Amino acid sequence: MAGVSAQKIRHDERVGLFPVAAHAESGCRQYADKDVDRLRFITMLESARP
Repeated sequence: MAGVSAQKIRHDERVGLFPVAAHAESGCRQYADKDVDRLRFITMLESARP
């Protein structure tokens, strides 16, 4: 999602940077558009860090 690994998303969930996603009946995580935007924002901030 958004060019970010599942491992990175799970890490951000654990440390509280990203909300824990809802799960479909199949067990797949479901993200709203606002969650994808937030993930892109977090990634942009991290890439700008020296």
